[in-house]
Amino acid sequence: MKSILLIEDHDRLAEILSRKFREYDVRIAANGLEGLNLIEERTPDLIITDLNMPLMDGVTFIKNCKATMKIIVLTNCPDMLGVKKLKRDITLMIKNEVDLQDVCQMVRSLI
Repeated sequence: MKSILLIEDHDRLAEILSRKFREYDVRIAANGLEGLNLIEERTPDLIITDLNMPLMDGVTFIKNCKATMKIIVLTNCPDMLGVKKLKRDITLMIKNEVDLQDVCQMVRSLI
């Protein structure tokens, strides 16, 4: 079964997204540090991460992510300076305002 690592500090959004991807093995981390620990246990087929999170933000997470993986950044973050530096490491960047069905289609096309 394909797997998705969802790194999101808002419980409600994490719950909604995990339900949308029931056909995959979805693991959830509340911050980048938890995400790195879950990657050590098992490498996911796809990562969906927020940028603004406690303990370790999404930019720091991506910088510390050793393996080459497909990474989707799902964020409302207005400050994209750090993200632009990581452009080569990000598969897709999605603003939170995008329709959830569109996000689902994008994820399914990548996994």
